[in-house]
Amino acid sequence: MLPQSNDDGKLLENTVFLNLRRKCKPTDKIFYYQGNKECDFVIQRNETIGELIQACWDLSDENTGQRKIEGLLEACHVTNCTRMTIITNDEEDGFMEEEMTIRVIPVWKWLLL
Repeated sequence: MLPQSNDDGKLLENTVFLNLRRKCKPTDKIFYYQGNKECDFVIQRNETIGELIQACWDLSDENTGQRKIEGLLEACHVTNCTRMTIITNDEEDGFMEEEMTIRVIPVWKWLLL
């Protein structure tokens, strides 16, 4: 029997993906962005990128938080999408980076939207 993973971040990413699949229209596409940095979810509606989403269990770890923010910003510059969200376990906030707003929302609240 394989040992159980305690990686809550992976479970959060799976939850976000499954909910995105449930909420998206059949013509919407969900991508993963990887350049120099990474962005967990790029949502394409028709020919337009509608939203960039990162899933992060806890932003308090400075390295993890900064990596997630940098991934959003790089994907933003490449796709010209300015709607950026970080979904966390229980943090809620909003802040500016490079004169753009990044919304932070707890997963329970995001699932209710």
